[in-house]
Amino acid sequence: MTKSGDLPRARDMTLDDLDSVVQLHRLCFPVSISVFSAFSHDIVRRFYAQFVEEAESHAAVLEEPGSGCIVGVTFGTSKPGFQKRFLKRHRFRLFCSIIKGLLTGMAVWKSLWARLRKKNSLSLGEYDSVLAEAGVPAPSGLEDLNMGIAVHPDWRGGGNAAKLIEYYTAIIFKTGVVRIRTAILTNNVASMFFFKRCGWKVRKVSDTQVSVWFDRSGYDS
Repeated sequence: MTKSGDLPRARDMTLDDLDSVVQLHRLCFPVSISVFSAFSHDIVRRFYAQFVEEAESHAAVLEEPGSGCIVGVTFGTSKPGFQKRFLKRHRFRLFCSIIKGLLTGMAVWKSLWARLRKKNSLSLGEYDSVLAEAGVPAPSGLEDLNMGIAVHPDWRGGGNAAKLIEYYTAIIFKTGVVRIRTAILTNNVASMFFFKRCGWKVRKVSDTQVSVWFDRSGYDS
């Protein structure tokens, strides 16, 4: 249910937002959706910091009027290998998380590590052949991968998610990217309808995955 009063404003995420974004991440992305929710606050914080620090990666937030609280976030990258770079950069800290018992056990760690390293549909490059087989046209230039969008339950509805993704779309296309793409599960009907309402194209590419994309040509027109 959307709160009444002034609507939140969308803006670029900054390093000052990281603690609030981590809290939002844990609220909206359980471990079943995001492996990072199983890690410490510091590690999740560093994950989001990478979107601010890398020139090819971007993140936008929704800021609650008055309080300045972060009630929405979306993030992505146009540089392949984001998770691999994160793993390489913070390998020691991740290892320390195991030693300190921040994860529930070695079996859980092995599962999480395998998921982080696994090539999946949310990647740039490796997914192209699957898209081609499903009839999704290849981009004519640089592509951005949107890796997630989250809005606080109290602020869902009322066009807040649309405001966030529209802001993200605008800032990404200014960087020279010609396509923004993401992937959602086939049973996530709400997300499919949301992206369609925002003007994105949707195509089922496997029994479990749906590819969603928006081209700059459609945005400019």
